[in-house]
Amino acid sequence: MKSTALIDIADIKPGHPFRGSINPSDDADTFVIQIRDINQYGEVDKQKIVKTALTSKKKPVYLKENDILFAIKGARHFATLMQNIPDNSVCSPHFFVIQVNNKNAGHVIPAFISWQLNQVIAQQYFKNSAEGTHYVSIRRKVLEDTPLVIPPIAEQKQIVAFNNAAIKEQKLFHQLIKNRQQQIDALAINLHQSS
Repeated sequence: MKSTALIDIADIKPGHPFRGSINPSDDADTFVIQIRDINQYGEVDKQKIVKTALTSKKKPVYLKENDILFAIKGARHFATLMQNIPDNSVCSPHFFVIQVNNKNAGHVIPAFISWQLNQVIAQQYFKNSAEGTHYVSIRRKVLEDTPLVIPPIAEQKQIVAFNNAAIKEQKLFHQLIKNRQQQIDALAINLHQSS
């Protein structure tokens, strides 16, 4: 296994430079992913993504499959892997976009990098490096210098599969809890209606 900094294996770019608020527009042809579009499992909730007209003169750099978004502002600093997102999607400037570079494409799985950025060692590093008091942010240099450990690709695949299984279990448990609460609510309503 080798230790490395994120910048040694990936290219890091800022999100699209929106000026002011992002105004939804059904007539627009660009989708924009914002912090609020990421669900509790670290996945993009495709039902929440809005279309918007890009007003910036900068040509958009659209997101690609297996890009990683890293939230740089707010209470949580997390990574999200882009999978099955709509064409012509960009992200807000609250994210950095991480792409495994060509040199490492065959040795590093983006899903593994995304997973590692969300784990306790990296999260402690971000917590110690964050700037600000109420609205903390992570500078690009801090993200670039994030220490990572890159095991052989077979081990990366095992870890990603294990993590995916854990997320699937979480979703199942949350659904069971939700179903049970609905049953309890129905009992309470029936009790009042029958009295």
